[in-house]
Amino acid sequence: MIKYSEAKEEDILGMIQVMRDTGYADLRYGKKSDLEIKKIILASGWTFLICYEENPKLIIGYFIYSSVKECFEEEREFISFDNKYAAHRGIGILKKFRGKKYGRGLTEYGLEKIKESYPGIYADVASDNHISINFHKKLGFETLGEFESSFRKEGVKNIVIVKHFKKK
Repeated sequence: MIKYSEAKEEDILGMIQVMRDTGYADLRYGKKSDLEIKKIILASGWTFLICYEENPKLIIGYFIYSSVKECFEEEREFISFDNKYAAHRGIGILKKFRGKKYGRGLTEYGLEKIKESYPGIYADVASDNHISINFHKKLGFETLGEFESSFRKEGVKNIVIVKHFKKK
């Protein structure tokens, strides 16, 4: 049975293995060792959620978020630092567990956790990642705009999307 929770310090190395499997570790952290990445994660202040199997515990996926100010380098005409929104920083599922709806379950869990503290969430998606763009649309995200980023390969833009949570 798959479970979801906020990551604890003892979960970080398992989470890094998922990051390595998905390519996120190389993209975000370059050639750093697992222990160097763990130090960065512990110092980041970001929130890391995980999905996992029990007995023995196997981390299957991660979902990362922070405040919008910690994510985007600068405000843009469609990104406001004043609205106190969260920013989705990344998600990954081990390759052998993909296609089983764990990514959707982890994202829905993440959105519920974020809704407890934030009125909405921004995310950015590579313009050539049509699967992710369509996935987020199904979850109620709207496209706000796009911009060039040195983080993406040439010709690929960042598509900024947003989901507003209904007030309780």
